[in-house]
Amino acid sequence: MAPITSIVANIVGDRADVEGIVPEGTNSHTFEPRPSVAELLSTADVVYINGLQLEEPTKDLANENLKEGADIVELGTETIPESEYIYDFSFPKEDGKPNPHLWTDPTLARRYAELVKDDVSERDPANAGYYAQIVHDKAVRRRLVDASIKIAQLGYAGNGDVAQIVDLAQQTVYEVAEGKTSEDYKPLSQLLEPTIDEIEAIEAELRDAGVPEPLCRWGHGEGRASDSSPGLACGNCITRGQLTFDEGDAA
Repeated sequence: MAPITSIVANIVGDRADVEGIVPEGTNSHTFEPRPSVAELLSTADVVYINGLQLEEPTKDLANENLKEGADIVELGTETIPESEYIYDFSFPKEDGKPNPHLWTDPTLARRYAELVKDDVSERDPANAGYYAQIVHDKAVRRRLVDASIKIAQLGYAGNGDVAQIVDLAQQTVYEVAEGKTSEDYKPLSQLLEPTIDEIEAIEAELRDAGVPEPLCRWGHGEGRASDSSPGLACGNCITRGQLTFDEGDAA
């Protein structure tokens, strides 16, 4: 699978040969490896797959053809415990297959990289320092990108004393150099859940107090604040550019 091939290739550099099996842009759920892939698998020292029942045909072919001492490492399966498996409308729990696309979450993709680094270091201890340095350098680059975004936000905000903003920007870059920055990535569900709970609690309090639901400026119920024009808009309104129209109005 292309994301895993990229992670592994970036970590091992020129110290190992990396061959991807699932072509980029191919659906890993339905991909059936060609018979010729069996020969490639027979020469591999290790096969990295996502796991979580994503590439079962490829996994089966690897189990049939791997040489003695070679291993299959399931990165996704080792990244989260079963208690944290994600189920949704595409991957219902009753089917028994969790959502396997963990690498799209930066925190979990970083875990994939750590697992690969640890595994190749154990297999090739002479180059363990090389692999660790690559992972470290890429982590610093990622933090540097994060820092640049924060600095840009400070500049665009246009608030506060300029000298203080410059000091904050310098401190942000200094923390990257010193490795003191913390990762800000969090799963979206963790960020949204408390906010949604708070909104629902406030709405419940208002209902209990007898406060009526607000109307939008078109006279609909359940109005909501609109950024595009003054007043309130609701789900029955369509926003186009800087104006908000009712669905019954002409565009």
